[in-house]
Amino acid sequence: MRVAQSKHAKIPEEWTRDRYDRVTDDPFDLNDGGWLLPFGSYKGYGLQLIDELLGAVLTGSRTGLSGVKEPPSPNGVLAVAINPEAFVGAEAFEEGAGTLLKRVKAITPEAGGRVLVPGEPEKESRERRLKEGIPLPDETWEKISALAEELGIDPESAKG
Repeated sequence: MRVAQSKHAKIPEEWTRDRYDRVTDDPFDLNDGGWLLPFGSYKGYGLQLIDELLGAVLTGSRTGLSGVKEPPSPNGVLAVAINPEAFVGAEAFEEGAGTLLKRVKAITPEAGGRVLVPGEPEKESRERRLKEGIPLPDETWEKISALAEELGIDPESAKG
């Protein structure tokens, strides 16, 4: 949403609703009382509801449907650490995870597509950005430059 806002770009209509629960393709409607829609139909709704319960209600942050604009933070964080030794053991977990990922990667993708696992797009993006740089909308660069100047830093020195 922030990228679309900085580019003043339209968003898919299935991403959000405005404050009156109307379909919208304007990413700025989210800042004006709008709300994000769940992804993935009813299963995505269930995952998003669990996320709100654990990441917002449990941590004391505000929920997406609260209508509250003031603190507490909208960015509640819940971290869970699971020790495989308490279940099947680390070695069995690593072996099973490796087997599962190999099977997933072996699935024939849809025409023109690829089968990706979490982390792969980010790894590819990191490699590409290390080579080509990080694309920024002009408005974002202007804000960074203004902040740098306020701090007495030459913004051009950060370009690399």
